[in-house]
Amino acid sequence: MKTENLAIILTDIVGYTEATSRLSRKEQKEMLNLHNQLLYPIIRNFGGRVVKTIGDALLLTFRSPTDAMLCSMAMQDALYDFNRKSMHNGEELHIRIAASLGEVRVSRNDVFGEAVNLTSRIESITPEDEIYLSEAIYLAMNKAEVPCVEVGHKQLKGISEPVRVWQIPRFTRARLVPEVVGDEDIGELSYPYGGAHLDFENKSNQGIDFRASKKPIVLSLIGLALVAGVAFSLTLPAGTLTSLFKSTDSPTVEEVKTKPAGEESAQKVAPPVQVAKAAPVAVKKVQKVEPAPVGTAVSEPAPSPHAELIAQLASGQGAQMRTAARRIARNKIDDDEVLAQIALGLEQNYQNRKADRTTSDALAWYCNVLGQAGNPDYLPILQQVSDSAANKKLRSYAAKNLKVLRKNMSR
Repeated sequence: MKTENLAIILTDIVGYTEATSRLSRKEQKEMLNLHNQLLYPIIRNFGGRVVKTIGDALLLTFRSPTDAMLCSMAMQDALYDFNRKSMHNGEELHIRIAASLGEVRVSRNDVFGEAVNLTSRIESITPEDEIYLSEAIYLAMNKAEVPCVEVGHKQLKGISEPVRVWQIPRFTRARLVPEVVGDEDIGELSYPYGGAHLDFENKSNQGIDFRASKKPIVLSLIGLALVAGVAFSLTLPAGTLTSLFKSTDSPTVEEVKTKPAGEESAQKVAPPVQVAKAAPVAVKKVQKVEPAPVGTAVSEPAPSPHAELIAQLASGQGAQMRTAARRIARNKIDDDEVLAQIALGLEQNYQNRKADRTTSDALAWYCNVLGQAGNPDYLPILQQVSDSAANKKLRSYAAKNLKVLRKNMSR
């Protein structure tokens, strides 16, 4: 049995034991299937492995501590989103997540070791909808991507010394909408852990590995093309394909039979002479169509280093717009072309009453980027959005970033 240093994640459905007493076996199965359909695609996309299921619990392993915690945040957000959309029918799912890191013994269907035991003990004290982690995983992960606060030293069952426990707080800097949003704005425009699950929401939940090879698809397309080609060739008149490959200089059988011997011998000599004469002409033509001197190409503008971000901002797709805006805000990108595209996108969309939640999230980030810019050129558009945006909370958010912009201008 081999050993590996892995991040261990344990999830548990809150209230499942009590629910089994009032649910039929069919309803229990449906609950677990729904739980798995929501979480499995997210686990796969962060490189996690489902080691086993323990009733309503999942035991997961990750090679990257940071990916393990980002996956935990995305899973909580996915359930937060599901519960928010299903609040009227009473069907909700809540989980607690615990994590630790250490060397474990790995078998085909299980993992064993102190890290697994510690994760289980931490899970027992983790509140509903929260994420608790050990100090080992806290020290190993990238803290710029995963914000944490200390819970304190906890005495856990079966562990001799107190364990220092950390927590990923809800609605912090990692959330989807920046922290300038007040508590009254939380719900429509933000997610408790940043909304990373939205990148996978349109993918299938039927157990498909989204990173699978594309080779079968390519081979299928090639096969269809060949079948179509054969079918097309059958519709052509007889001899058409043969004539396409027949040289125009080659005489037919009838021509050979009717030509005198002398003419036939002369024809045999002719092709080399024609080829020799044609060669210089071909060279001249190539020389005539040579491109302009190299110096003319120097004047072409270099591609923008942020061309991909600009394309995402202009895509009209809420998820791409949001992802690009978040990246710009967090990396404090102040490129003029990028900011101009953000201002344009905000102007084109802020009065759209049919904008979905993802697009509204993106526009909130647009306001944040312009507020950070400190450029007075963006005062008018933020003022317009704060005065007449179709979304009330977007108006409030634009007004707050308008204040941020004016404050940054005065520095």
